[in-house]
Amino acid sequence: MSLNSIKRDLKDYIEENKALLEAWERVTYLTKKDGTPFKSMSKNFNNAIYKRKESFRGYILEVDTKFTPNHRRSYFRNYIDCGNKDNPNTLEEIKQKVSKEIESKKRFIKSLEKRLEIIDYAYEEFSKSYDDIRENLKELCENDVSLANMICEDIAKR
Repeated sequence: MSLNSIKRDLKDYIEENKALLEAWERVTYLTKKDGTPFKSMSKNFNNAIYKRKESFRGYILEVDTKFTPNHRRSYFRNYIDCGNKDNPNTLEEIKQKVSKEIESKKRFIKSLEKRLEIIDYAYEEFSKSYDDIRENLKELCENDVSLANMICEDIAKR
C-alpha cells in the first residue's frame, strides 16, 4: 500500500463519516398537535426509520446514507440502539442518543482529519528511519540480505 492509497482511503473514510453525520443531522422529530409524541414511535421521525431489530430483540433508529467514493456509489445504513423489547427508549431518550451520535461523529471526523494532516510527515520520517534501520541490519548481517530479511520479517510480526 502506498502513501497515496492510504491518503485516498483516509479521505474516503472522512467523506463516508461526513455523509453519516449529515444523515443524522437531517433527522427531525414529529409530534401531535399538542406536542406529545405519537403512540406509534415510528411516526415520530423524519429522515430516519424506527424499527424492531430482531437480532438483539430491541429497537433501532436507522438512517440511510448515499456516499460516492471515487465515482462509485455506495449506500449504507447506520443505526442507534433504542432500547429492548421490554424497555424501549422514550422519544426524549432517542433525541439525546441522536445528539450524542452527532457529537461523536464530529469528534471522529476531526480525528480523521488530524490523521490526514500529519500523515505525510509521519510517513516520510518513518520511511527514512526504516531505510536506515534496514541498512544497519544489512551491515550487522555482513551483507547477507537473506538473513537481514528473515530478521526483519520476524520483528515486523510482533
